[in-house]
Amino acid sequence: MSVEYIIRFLFGGLIVSLFAVVGGLFRPRSFSGIFAAAPTVALASLGLAFVQGELQKVPVEGRSMHAGAVALGVYSWFTSYLTAKMSWHSLAATVLAYLVWLAVALGLWFVFLR
Repeated sequence: MSVEYIIRFLFGGLIVSLFAVVGGLFRPRSFSGIFAAAPTVALASLGLAFVQGELQKVPVEGRSMHAGAVALGVYSWFTSYLTAKMSWHSLAATVLAYLVWLAVALGLWFVFLR
């Protein structure tokens, strides 16, 4: 096992713990799930790229994180809109919103990340 994996494990665990604490401060408690996984993995990857001196990867990873956040925001808004305003069944809304997420993510990748 290389030192890099140990650093990733420790750094990722530290960030997951910090986000869990921050998430626990808000109501409802299920809100803390937003802070648990994806942001911590992204920040750990970004931090390791920076610390390891792979500075050419940092801006690319940062732009990728922005694109992912925008796509997730569109997905979340669209799912909420379909279920709350249009009274769609949650499964149908989720499937359609997933297709919208895919279109937004691929569109952003094509325009900004390719």
